Amino acid sequence: DPVHQAVRLTAWPSFWCMFTTLSGFLSLLVASARPLRELGMAGAIGTVMAAAIAYGVYPAFLRAIPPVAGGAKSSHWERRIGARLPVRNATRWLVGMSAIVALIALGVRRLSTDPGLLSYFSPSSDLRGGLEAIDRDGGSSSLNVVVRDPEGERIDTDGVDAKMSMLQEALEADSSVGVVLSPVVLLGDARRAPLAQFLSRSRLLDILESPRLNRIALSFVTPERDQALFYARMRESGRAEPRKDVIARVEGYVQQSGLDVVMVGGQYDLQGQLGRLIAASLRLGMGGLLVLFVGVAFVVSRSRRVAVAMVVSLTAIPLMILGTLGHLGTALDIIASPAANVSLAMGVDSMIHLAVRARRLAGTEQGRWEAWLQARAQLWRPIVGATLIICAGFGIFSLSAFPPTQHFGLAVVLGTITAATLALIALPFAAAAVVGREQGDVSAA
Repeated sequence: DPVHQAVRLTAWPSFWCMFTTLSGFLSLLVASARPLRELGMAGAIGTVMAAAIAYGVYPAFLRAIPPVAGGAKSSHWERRIGARLPVRNATRWLVGMSAIVALIALGVRRLSTDPGLLSYFSPSSDLRGGLEAIDRDGGSSSLNVVVRDPEGERIDTDGVDAKMSMLQEALEADSSVGVVLSPVVLLGDARRAPLAQFLSRSRLLDILESPRLNRIALSFVTPERDQALFYARMRESGRAEPRKDVIARVEGYVQQSGLDVVMVGGQYDLQGQLGRLIAASLRLGMGGLLVLFVGVAFVVSRSRRVAVAMVVSLTAIPLMILGTLGHLGTALDIIASPAANVSLAMGVDSMIHLAVRARRLAGTEQGRWEAWLQARAQLWRPIVGATLIICAGFGIFSLSAFPPTQHFGLAVVLGTITAATLALIALPFAAAAVVGREQGDVSAA
């Protein structure tokens, strides 16, 4: 039965493909950000279901298709590509590819995980235009700062009012801060009413707390009048520093004015915390994957040196993705951040198949260059085919009108192409060099 034979031949490679992809999605479950965990769970379920359907349902449809006489034949372009795969100058290829990876990896230092609010929308969209107008007018992200007097004085006293006025002026002078509403502004506006200037601050606040004025004062002052709220609208356009640095500067203004910070919150602060969670999840997820794949590489290759070559090649995948984003000035948002994990998991699949095939062809003489050469000749078509399918699938995201989705799709495509290139060129050269050089296996290379 050809179908039974096909299932038997592809079951083990498919298992490794499912295992690595599943590991990539499961690595997102340790993320602190809930959307990343939900993506990881959805991807894991989809991976398992795809494998179950491929081997539980699809064979029944294959049996209904008449067999093709003569079998499959390599096309001209397949033979041409296979003939162009490099087989010589191993050192030159390795040094060249290492230099390219190192150059692109420098962009990791410029990578930001704290994107501006406006970057989530296309520059040509009406929504982006409206947000930019709001941002220019007075800021588009809210930041709430609750303050109090360190001596416990009431908000409506002369001393605390002077301190709050100093803080109000400092915030309004900061280029990252737009409109600032506080008890200072509230009382200043109230004093414009006739005869209001003859009333004390305490009496004005009593009036502003009345139901007739919708208790507006309670939006900025606690009933005990020991704490005050400064509501700021923060500007996102042109922001070059992380939000945490901006917030730290705002807290510094509070201390300089002689007040204490009780609490900081709002949309601006939440986005900054989300950026820090993305960075932490990225380090934890990719670190865990690399540790897992170290063990997998050793198991499948049964050689510590080949395992090292695989892990080094795998490390280049996230460096290429993150470095490219850094050079392009594209912030790594919560939607695009899983791309490195997904690409890393897909990249190790091709390397596993190559390592297993090379080990079987080499027999007891692991890592012989001829074995790696033959393994690559046998597997380059499925590796390239899988790469094209993945690129076509994730490349659809680049057609989205939502920039973060575009970034995710393009990052996965970049990582997938990088993984295939490393698997077909860098890994065979590196693995054969570290294992077979002593035996003279790569002398021709």
